Amino acid sequence: MRVLFYNTRLDSLTRWGGDTTQLTETQRELEKLGVRVVCNQERLPDLDGYDIVHIFNLQLAENGVELAQRAKSRGLGVALSSIFWDFSYIARSPESMLFSDDAVVRALARISSSVGFLYTRLRTRLGRRTRRLLRAQRRLLEIADVVLPNSYAELEILVQQFRIPQLRAKAFVVPNGVTVSEEDGSKLHDYWPELPDRYVLQAGSCHPVKGQAKVIRALLSDRDVPIVFVGANWDETRYGRWCQQIGKERGNTFFIGKVRHDLMPVLYSHAVVHVLPSLRESPGLASLEAAIYGANCVVSIHCPVAEYFGNDAFVCDPDDLRSIRDAVLQAWTHLPISALRSRIVSLFTWRRAAECTYHGYKQCRVLI
Repeated sequence: MRVLFYNTRLDSLTRWGGDTTQLTETQRELEKLGVRVVCNQERLPDLDGYDIVHIFNLQLAENGVELAQRAKSRGLGVALSSIFWDFSYIARSPESMLFSDDAVVRALARISSSVGFLYTRLRTRLGRRTRRLLRAQRRLLEIADVVLPNSYAELEILVQQFRIPQLRAKAFVVPNGVTVSEEDGSKLHDYWPELPDRYVLQAGSCHPVKGQAKVIRALLSDRDVPIVFVGANWDETRYGRWCQQIGKERGNTFFIGKVRHDLMPVLYSHAVVHVLPSLRESPGLASLEAAIYGANCVVSIHCPVAEYFGNDAFVCDPDDLRSIRDAVLQAWTHLPISALRSRIVSLFTWRRAAECTYHGYKQCRVLI
């Protein structure tokens, strides 16, 4: 079987994200199962020699519809990893509005978050691009022979938002995963001598959606709890500079920039808590990875909590500072929840994701 991988986010190989990780890790594990996989990010790649075209990311569906139509016209199977969530609630987030790329939204949000939200909602509903995107998303869902959401919650959002109940009949849930690797013996203070031995950790690129500033603000009165942030974009954005400013005012707050993935286990293993009060995670690969190394996890209500974490995580409302603080402090004083590690190791690995993906391929119209 020969499969073409294509991500509708055309810069996914140069601007790494969770969708990139899902694509590359799935490719690696599928190849171990004997599947020949080629990742091609050309605008309209050559389809000669393929059995299946596997498209990732419904969020930018306009970049994938023509490819899917060409594949179907040539009798190829089409698989779709939707990587989708209903993000309409993000428009209500005051912090997201204050750091919006739209100057009008920022100005209105300073007057009233309600006014900023109403403007954003009206502009979105009336915008031609929104209507084009919705048509493309629906078309891609209809064309696909098999849809591979990352959770049952994601599947139901797709069904309800696009009003396509028949999606359930051609959907196979493919979980996100982690790579479980042995620690190489590296010592925390060999790389970061300034860090304390134990801390609250947040791993992820600096962005209002990720909520780094909310963590700092939520724990302003708890200065004895160290906070460590790992990720890019601290100096390049207004939001990143603001985070550093309030972190400096709080004290006991550390920003160590982007870290090689092979060194992350060193940081995870010293984290008492990993917090991700994000408006956009499904479920948050950093949270899964942190749990592997023994951290208690604080996760957002805006992710498939029950499917991935069961009752073994601490849940917060990312737009409520008190909720974030309460969840972090509960996790900080709680014994490590070993059951979460066991759950992730058994259910959420990239090997299992590849096996589920392969099972989904068998439902494509092409006989495998």
